[in-house]
Order: sequence, then C-alpha cells, then structure tokens
Amino acid sequence: MIFYATLMKTESSTVTVSDITPVKFNELYSKYKETLSCPCSTTSISYKNFVSNTIKLHPVCSSRFVSQEWIHALYSLNASRYGASDFRTTASSQVG
Repeated sequence: MIFYATLMKTESSTVTVSDITPVKFNELYSKYKETLSCPCSTTSISYKNFVSNTIKLHPVCSSRFVSQEWIHALYSLNASRYGASDFRTTASSQVG
C-alpha cells in the first residue's frame, strides 16, 4: 500500500472594501473569519452617542464640613467663644 500527500501552497491576498455595511461585514466574516481584519480607521458612530460620564460626589465632599467657613473655624484664634460642648473649641488641637 502506498500513501502520498500533495502539499498545496496557500496564497493570501489583501482586498480592501470601502463603505462596508454590517450585512457585508457579517457575510465576509462567515466566509473568512480566520483571516478577516478590520482596522477601523474611522468611526461611524460618534462617541457622545454611546459614552456618558455621570459624576457623583460623596456626601461629605459636598457638605458644609469642607466649606471655607468651616475650615477657617477650625483654626479660629477665638474658638473658646463657642463653649465647651462645641467641637470648634477643640478642633484646632485635632488638626495636623
């Protein structure tokens, strides 16, 4: 019994398709999925249509405890005027 094999040389070529549609891309993908390349040099949907940022600050970051008035009160030279039970009386000794 004799076995033999024929080695075939495969050649590849590059074909550029302009103005491709999703239907055409899917058709090419089903046929050439191993070698299909899509460099996407342009975007068809602008980023603002599918990207959004929502900034939500922590409640402390927008509270009165970070206001300039409160920070100045921590370093008040006349803090004793607030009374012994007021935090501002001892606040300057707790900073730093």
